[in-house]
Amino acid sequence: MFTWIPIHEETAKRLLDFKDRSHELVDILARMHEAGLKATKITDIGADGSQFQLKEIDPFTFFANFNRAVRDDNRQAMWQFLKDEWKLKSEVPQDFEGLPVANNQSSWLIPYAKLRTPGHVPLLWKFFDHIMSVGPATLDAVSMQECLNLHYVGLTMLTMGMFWSCPKKWISTDGKNVEFAKTKGIPDKPKTAAEYLTWLPKIREVIGGDGVEFSRQAHQWSIGGSDDIYGFPFNKIFKAGNADEVLAVFEKALNIIGQEIANPDEQLVVTVRQRTASSYTLRINLGQWAVLTFHQRPTGEAFDCLFPMNHPDVVMRGITTPFAEQIEGESYALPEFPIAEFFQRFEKLWPVFEKSLRNACHHFSARGRSPFERFNRPELISLISDEEKRPMILKSGIRLKSTPVPNQEGPRYWLIAPGEGAKFWEQWLDQNLAAIGWKEIGDLSQYDSKEEIENALENSFPERDQSGVALMLWNFYRVVSEGDVVFAKLGRTEVVGWGIVQGDYSYDISQGELPSLRPIDWQETNAVKLPDGKLLPIKSLTEITNDRVLLEILSKFYSGVPGMKGSAEETEVIDQKSNVITPYRIEDALSELFMSRESLEHILEQLKRKKNIILQGAPGVGKTFIAKRLAWLQLGAKDEAAVEMVQFHQSYTYEDFVQGLRPTKDGHFAVKDGCFYRLCRKALANPQQDFFLVIDEINRGNLSKILGELMMLIETDKRGEKLTLAYSEEPFTVPPNLYLIGTMNTADRSLSLVDYALRRRFAFLSLDPGFETDAFSAHLDRHGITSGQIHHIRNQMAALNHEIARDEQNLGTGYRIGHSFFTPVVPITDFQKWFQSIVRYEIMPLLEEYWIDEPKMVKQFRITLTESIP
Repeated sequence: MFTWIPIHEETAKRLLDFKDRSHELVDILARMHEAGLKATKITDIGADGSQFQLKEIDPFTFFANFNRAVRDDNRQAMWQFLKDEWKLKSEVPQDFEGLPVANNQSSWLIPYAKLRTPGHVPLLWKFFDHIMSVGPATLDAVSMQECLNLHYVGLTMLTMGMFWSCPKKWISTDGKNVEFAKTKGIPDKPKTAAEYLTWLPKIREVIGGDGVEFSRQAHQWSIGGSDDIYGFPFNKIFKAGNADEVLAVFEKALNIIGQEIANPDEQLVVTVRQRTASSYTLRINLGQWAVLTFHQRPTGEAFDCLFPMNHPDVVMRGITTPFAEQIEGESYALPEFPIAEFFQRFEKLWPVFEKSLRNACHHFSARGRSPFERFNRPELISLISDEEKRPMILKSGIRLKSTPVPNQEGPRYWLIAPGEGAKFWEQWLDQNLAAIGWKEIGDLSQYDSKEEIENALENSFPERDQSGVALMLWNFYRVVSEGDVVFAKLGRTEVVGWGIVQGDYSYDISQGELPSLRPIDWQETNAVKLPDGKLLPIKSLTEITNDRVLLEILSKFYSGVPGMKGSAEETEVIDQKSNVITPYRIEDALSELFMSRESLEHILEQLKRKKNIILQGAPGVGKTFIAKRLAWLQLGAKDEAAVEMVQFHQSYTYEDFVQGLRPTKDGHFAVKDGCFYRLCRKALANPQQDFFLVIDEINRGNLSKILGELMMLIETDKRGEKLTLAYSEEPFTVPPNLYLIGTMNTADRSLSLVDYALRRRFAFLSLDPGFETDAFSAHLDRHGITSGQIHHIRNQMAALNHEIARDEQNLGTGYRIGHSFFTPVVPITDFQKWFQSIVRYEIMPLLEEYWIDEPKMVKQFRITLTESIP
């Protein structure tokens, strides 16, 4: 136990070396991403909405990368990566006992660049240096409070970071520690630095100084309950000593029901349920209603009690969803009361609950049997009502009735939609989850059957048939099991990735549209386009275990899916490039591009800002060559799979670029996707990576015709918005991680100008000939050309380009000769022959076209360029 401490302490000491070069820590996280590890995100957002890699990071956020809510094997893999990177002496942890984890959604202590002040990160580094060198008795509360005053820095995350860095000195103020401290007689939760300095010694005094053991005990207490006193599941439901207090409330409720209902055996249902790995409920159902529930969750203990909707306690809690039925015109709900509040207000709350419960009894007394009768547990009625048998039942426990999982021979296979147009896919990957909606009916764990869910749906959506939706929600909540395989879909024709179910259902209203959750370990995130004629189901969640055709298609592309055999090389579903990735930095680019660092950084900055750029210039300035290297620079690697290229021409159409009808082998027509459509889907499937489309000779095509309705969606601030395409009913979007790089020849008189509507959607960047750059000289030198010969090329081209630029009436700077004419790919053994061939067969035909009405100029440069060759 606590094998994580040595590597945490060693890492903290090493971090001190990165105070003034934290960008190197970001590079480590970037390489973790490249290695396929589940590292924290490193994408920053500027004031203009542009996205780019973080340029700075604080030590606590870096530490959070290793202490997020991911599986232990993923955490160990990241530690192994850092151990190899830094040659750490400590071993990779074999356990993470007592380590508080950060929320995957909020593991940064820094806001995005658009909100971050210049001193934010330096202040956190200063405080980190302080906590590494002092002890609890000399902690500077002023320095700590300065950090807490920063945007995005809360006491919980800051103290967690302190604990991760120096676990033997500091104690985290996470929820488990604070609540556990209350059981030790320390009721106050610290909110400021000064209060933390008061809280910390109190904790150390109570626990004997071992903060790591305290943290471990707090975690065990939060999920373990009373292991030494009660049997399962009561050891998970009741804290030590509170079973009688809670059961007394249930006994009072059963007494009321016994007084009011003549046939309680038909209407009364008492259940105990495990909702998640650490969440349990004890509940009384009357008819088809839950009327009293006790929850035991990591967030705390609470009662749900039946109350009228207009009661102040219901109104105060903002509850807006009533039960499916009314009693004498009155709607009812179950407002939640934390256990401490419930007993503090018991005298006022109970009379209202009793009256509501008696009304419910009258309502159900004339009804038939409860639809949930099969879930009733008579032994729980004995536990509640028989105080003599209670100790024995609590001690021995009972066996939970579990839902049998069919297909025990292997996993079941499911298809799920990450929202419309897969808009939640990036969030799912980042948080390792899958989710489903219908938040109007709340937490699915409150329902004991599919029929109960259907009733709730009919109340919220009375105009629709909800049987199919109820089955889908029930499957997500109760049938999907750990070890099952989930495929994420995009529309009805693509699958974007697959993962393995890691645990039980949970409900989190903070997730917004899709609050019902399942933890998923996403394995692969490559897009698979289905063959023509094969459509995926419309529903958000569908079991595909018996769809052998679909599974066979997917098995040909995805490797390693449990229970499925296949090879990615066999598939014809989607064209995948063989991809060998090597790092690519700005020094690599400068060594092969004939331009200054300042010019290159400027172009890269515009690409990140605008997302759509056009490189314009005369023939031979290396527009296409530069375009691909800009993509590699932003990616940080030569990733061929992330860069695609297309060349426009006069006959190129919307149907070629986006989508259109094409003939099939059987003589019919089918919708075929173009390169832009496919790359957009690929980018949607891999939201954590950037993708680039290089459009060579972009002004040779009719851009308005080729782009069609996508003219709007390619705009920087319209990325993510949706339109329905001309040949498809599915919503389409251009994702923010797709970049367009066009090239345009400024010397081609045959081309029409780009219209103004498109001009404002692109940033236009002019490229100049690079004859005078050191990189050009170095390139020629490597190919056997002497310094005198290099000087000759520079002089001749400088004179020629000066004359072209001076002729503003007919030519101008956009017609200058580029350096690419003189960049050999093999060693030059006969310079005169090589140079004259370029002049005679490449340069002169161009000049003859330039000065078609001025033959004297052509003759002058024919003589000048071919004489006095070294």
